[in-house]
Amino acid sequence: MDKLGEWTALLREQGQGEAADEVLRKLEELEEEARSLAQGWTYRGGETDDLEEIRGLRPEPFALPEWDPSEDELSDRLLGALLGRAAGCVLGVPCEGMTKDEIESACRSMGIPFPLRDYWPGDPAPCRFGRLQYGTTPRRRFLRPHMRYVGADDDLAYTALGLLILEDYGPDFSSEDVADAWPSLCTAEAVALENLRRGLKPPENAREGNPYVHWIGASIRADPWGYVAAGDPELAAELAHRDAVVSHRGVGVHGEMFFAAVVAAAFVAEDVEEALEAGLA
Repeated sequence: MDKLGEWTALLREQGQGEAADEVLRKLEELEEEARSLAQGWTYRGGETDDLEEIRGLRPEPFALPEWDPSEDELSDRLLGALLGRAAGCVLGVPCEGMTKDEIESACRSMGIPFPLRDYWPGDPAPCRFGRLQYGTTPRRRFLRPHMRYVGADDDLAYTALGLLILEDYGPDFSSEDVADAWPSLCTAEAVALENLRRGLKPPENAREGNPYVHWIGASIRADPWGYVAAGDPELAAELAHRDAVVSHRGVGVHGEMFFAAVVAAAFVAEDVEEALEAGLA
C-alpha cells in the first residue's frame, strides 16, 4: 500500500494525474469488494456478540473463594491494581510497537538484562525520542532518569473514562451511554464513533465499515469493569460486554469480557492461574 501511494505520487509529478485517479478508482473497487466479503461472512465456532448466547457457550462456572473484604482491604487492593496498571503502562510505552528481537537488541545495546528487570534507562527507539505521547507527555518522562509522574496513554485514559461513565450513569449504564462518553479516537473506536454521528446505534455502529472489529481496542478498556466488580467476574464480564459492543465484534468482544473477568477474579484468586481460569469460565 505504501508503494502504491508512492507510484501514484510519481504519476502526478509526471503530469499523469488522470492515470493516478484511475489507479485509485480501481483500488476503491477492490476495497468495496473486500468489505462486502468480510461483512457477509458468518462467524464460526460460536463467535457470537450476544451476551446470552455467549453465556450459553461457557463451560461449568469456576468457583472462587468466598471474599468479604473490609473497606481498608478493598481500598488497598484497588490501589494495587491501579498502580500495577500504571507501572505496566510506563514500562511499555517506550517499546510499544517493537518486536521481541528489537527489544532484546535494545537491551543489549544499553547493557541491561533481557527480559527487563526495571524501567528503561534510555529510549529503546531513539528515532522517536522527543515526541509527545498522545500529544501530552514527552517520551522521556517514561524513562527511569526522567520520570516525574505517570504520563498520558490510551490504556490509562480508558480506565479513567470507565469510572467516569459509572459516576455519570451508574452500574446500569447502557452501550449508548458509553458511546456518548467517548472523545475522538482511532481504529475500531474511530469508525464506531463516526457511525454513531451518522445515527447508527450500538451494536450496528460497530459493524458498519469497520475492519478493526477483532482488534484489541476493547480489551484495553476492560480493567475499570474488573475494578468495580472486584471478586465478581460474572458481573465484570457483563459490564465489559456493554462497553465492547460499541466498537467490536466476535473475539473483539470476548477479549474485553475475558480480561475484565480476570481482573475481577484477581482480587480474590490464590494465584495468576486461578484468575485466568476464572476468566476463561
